[in-house]
Amino acid sequence: MKKTLVYTAIFTLLIVWSCKDKFLEFNPPSNQFTDVTFFKTAEQFNSFIIGTYTELLRFSDWTQMMGYISQEARPKSTIPMELTAYMVPTQGTIRNYWQSMYMIGSRTNTLLAKLEEAPATLSETDRAKIEGESKFLRGFAYFNIARAFGNAPLLLETYSISQTTVGCIPEDQIWDQVITDLTTASQSLPTRAEWGDANYGRATKGAALAFLANAYMYKKDWAAAAKASEDLIAMNNYKLAVTPRAAFSEALTPENTGESIFEVQYRDGGFEWSNQVQTGSLIGAFTAPDGISGDYAPFGGWGEMVLGQDLRNSMDPLDERRSLIVREGETYKGERMSEPVILGTTFKLTQKNVDFSTKYWLGKSGDVDGSNVPLMRYAEFLLNYAEILFEQGKTTEAYAQLNAVRSRAKLPNLVVSSDREIFMRALMNERRWELNTEPNMWFYYTRTGRLKDLKDGQGQPYDPKYNKLPIPQSERDQNPNLCQNEGY
Repeated sequence: MKKTLVYTAIFTLLIVWSCKDKFLEFNPPSNQFTDVTFFKTAEQFNSFIIGTYTELLRFSDWTQMMGYISQEARPKSTIPMELTAYMVPTQGTIRNYWQSMYMIGSRTNTLLAKLEEAPATLSETDRAKIEGESKFLRGFAYFNIARAFGNAPLLLETYSISQTTVGCIPEDQIWDQVITDLTTASQSLPTRAEWGDANYGRATKGAALAFLANAYMYKKDWAAAAKASEDLIAMNNYKLAVTPRAAFSEALTPENTGESIFEVQYRDGGFEWSNQVQTGSLIGAFTAPDGISGDYAPFGGWGEMVLGQDLRNSMDPLDERRSLIVREGETYKGERMSEPVILGTTFKLTQKNVDFSTKYWLGKSGDVDGSNVPLMRYAEFLLNYAEILFEQGKTTEAYAQLNAVRSRAKLPNLVVSSDREIFMRALMNERRWELNTEPNMWFYYTRTGRLKDLKDGQGQPYDPKYNKLPIPQSERDQNPNLCQNEGY
């Protein structure tokens, strides 16, 4: 009965705030929980926080989108996405990205407001956890809003009708708030060990520090970024997995690899905190070859997110990260496969002249489908730290971080160079080889001004307007005071 009541409360309250986020009114039935009766115990706050995490489950779609707009990934037709048609204010995935981030922000505003009103019986330990997790999620939401859209609304209060006409503020001010929230989160959140195995995947002190360092990179505050990075390293909680493939393994637990800093929890049915289980993602089906059969891929494979061959062709033949990319004629055995599949022999491929990422395609479905999507892992953190150190003039130390990631891939060390262009090209190559088909790669191009290095599907240089996504037209239709990014 207790579990049923908690579920009912979560469902009711999330509908209330989901509707408020869309500027609609909702009057819940009188026999269900509302915010007046609900936020009284740590368990109730915890339940609402867990419900907030559900918005992260869309990251498999966003990962697909980021691959498309970088032209690294191809849709099912294998033809590069026509960016002039995709990067438009009416594009559905971009709209979902915007709405989900503001949904997280709205729910965490509610959590923080209710925390101020919580009974004195709520312990200081519980208050710190609730505040830390709420501010991490809000900081993470606006982190994504700022880097994707730039100037945008910043909402820090619970919903009111005035929010339907709020305008945009400068991106730099949003970054200030992100840093404020993530700083508090880094001081309040438990470590992964303190959360315990039952809560693996929830926001941690390390996750807050990793994203805090990244936020400071947008502000070009390299000293503060270095301090956050060094605080994370000093925790001694993280390390590179033994091989590139092990970083995406289900057979090796995250505790063994230590590479996971923050992931969307799809694996094994999603998060199971407080017995609340979410269903898996479709990213395994997206990245498996189209129609390869249910013996080898979830739902038989859909091939909705395949790779052009330029990526693997650019990699050193000795680079072990090439093992995460397979193509026709090669043999692959995912962890969920009882026997290997030879692409194009065991099963005829319908998609030609493309590659397939095996980061998430591990084989057929188990009880549920879906591999976790990493939102920050230690290899990515080290590449960020390398950039931070270089910007501080610590060239040798910067290359040491870069070479640590290369060494895991069985590549020789790069020669240290103080030339910024040489370093940045080397760093961006490592990011591309390490982070392809992960959701953050696109934003490294935009933050560092490297879109000029990319070509669109027609071989033309990227339009500078793509440094920011278009603000969804559906949102601007509701709010005439919303801005729009230049060129859209």
